[in-house]
Amino acid sequence: MLKYVKYLSLILMLISFSAFASESASYFYVQASESATLQPVANKTGVYTLTLKKVQPYIHYMSDRPNRMTGLMSTDKFYNAWYKGHNSFAKDAPNVSLSGMKLHGVYNQKLVTFVIALTNPTYNPKKEEITYEAKALGNEGDFIPNKPVTLQHVVLFLDSGWCPSCCCG
Repeated sequence: MLKYVKYLSLILMLISFSAFASESASYFYVQASESATLQPVANKTGVYTLTLKKVQPYIHYMSDRPNRMTGLMSTDKFYNAWYKGHNSFAKDAPNVSLSGMKLHGVYNQKLVTFVIALTNPTYNPKKEEITYEAKALGNEGDFIPNKPVTLQHVVLFLDSGWCPSCCCG
């Protein structure tokens, strides 16, 4: 009997350690779309509407070192989890690097990157479209034009958040 108690204790310790490793890691998210528009909101300095079009049906995630866990989750699950948990993006908006190609004809392409915080996502899977409220961080508003910006080949890098397997399986 004592032998079984030892084994059970060891199993419970391993499960606890595994859960701790997942919970203690920071996760980063990568989302891609064919295009995006960053539209200034009238009478709100440094506030924009970001619309992503033709978004990928999944989002990549990875944890920081030393855990180095990676995976994919559906875009739908990602946005359903946005509002869940004590460390949700709804409670503490993620910092985001928005990168894409600003096209000026065929031969004059320019890679641009803006650092923003995102809130209030609205995901429409049928249209493959996501809309956020975006706020310029720090002095980033000085670099974002005060007119609509359209980008192609867009990638969002979202900073650390909740554990994907803890919330979404």
